[in-house]
Amino acid sequence: MPAKADEDFHETILSRELLVNGTLHSRIAQAAGLGLLWTSEQMRRSLSETMEGIDQSNVWIFAYGSLIWNPIFQVALKRTARIYGYHRGFYLSSVVGRGNPEQPGIMLALDAGGSCDGVVLKIGGDDVQTELELLWKREMLAGSYHPRWVMGRSSEGDVRALTFVANRGAPNYIGRISDEEAARRLMIARGPLGSNLDYVRRTHAGLETHGIHDRNVARLLLACDASQCKGS
Repeated sequence: MPAKADEDFHETILSRELLVNGTLHSRIAQAAGLGLLWTSEQMRRSLSETMEGIDQSNVWIFAYGSLIWNPIFQVALKRTARIYGYHRGFYLSSVVGRGNPEQPGIMLALDAGGSCDGVVLKIGGDDVQTELELLWKREMLAGSYHPRWVMGRSSEGDVRALTFVANRGAPNYIGRISDEEAARRLMIARGPLGSNLDYVRRTHAGLETHGIHDRNVARLLLACDASQCKGS
């Protein structure tokens, strides 16, 4: 398990306050370089284009990774759901969050093909626009994703939801890598948001809490546990 100090640091960084006041942006810029990050204007334009013509009283987000266990925005309703046309995988290199340029980590993203089980979250609160701006500051910090609208299929009813798909043109898109390389990165990568391994452990626990078993995530954690045992 990660050290308590790492957990405390993680909890401090991923908060509404630090997203709103720009502290997260500043810390990541100091760690990895400002040129890797999107400007406020780029984020505003992306959000405006994505939400054009959308009823903001009924906005759902399809979460498949850390948004499941730490969405930050206010959640009114949630349910498990499946989307088609995309699948979950470790397709992004993390050099600004759970890693750094010298020791990059790996992050989950959706990529084309297959299906994905996750959780749809309805944005709550009196000001959905503010919650969306917060979401953009979190997910679109470096332009690693494309926001896309998908249909979440659920036993409680289908909902149109917004999700974040890997930007294959982004500098940190790495596609599929071997389990050995993925485990190696997880064991050493660390950044302003904490350790890479902590991110995957929390994501695995969040998925399992909702009855979702991702065999690729589970297999990767087993590989890391085995490496830790060999090194002990």
